[in-house]
Amino acid sequence: MTPMPADFFIKACKDNIDCGMRVIEALTEGATKVRELQLEAATEVHASTVATQKAIAACGDPAEMWKQYSQWMLANAQKSASYWQAIAQAMGETNAAVFKSLTDVAQQVQASSRLGDGDAAKVALTSMMDAAYKQWLDATREFYGASAVPFMFQPPVASPAKSGAARQGA
Repeated sequence: MTPMPADFFIKACKDNIDCGMRVIEALTEGATKVRELQLEAATEVHASTVATQKAIAACGDPAEMWKQYSQWMLANAQKSASYWQAIAQAMGETNAAVFKSLTDVAQQVQASSRLGDGDAAKVALTSMMDAAYKQWLDATREFYGASAVPFMFQPPVASPAKSGAARQGA
């Protein structure tokens, strides 16, 4: 029996909905992982801060105070690096799951197009999905690339009132 265009359309719709649901599931799981990492980090930082405040308050010697403070800062820097590494890993896993969902559908479309079932529609669908995923992946890479750049010190900007006064006095 020859497949009818309506059958192809219904199957394509079902496949797209299934793919969309898998993508949403992957994104939700990724967001949940990130939230759990944030909550764990916030709880840990709060406990560490309270303990350090108490330790500093109990210090009678400035050297001991700076030792406590320095140890706290070093530990926070190490925890921060670990935290961001865990966030990047969670986002990488999420991106991989989304990519897998999209490529599974694209492979199904390509496999069925080799069989001669509505080649033009399937190729168009594959091209559209590839282009959309590429845009999404590029935006994600740009976002994480920008967030990986260390913040540079920028000198404070003079207030307009002071610069206006300086211009009037000149």
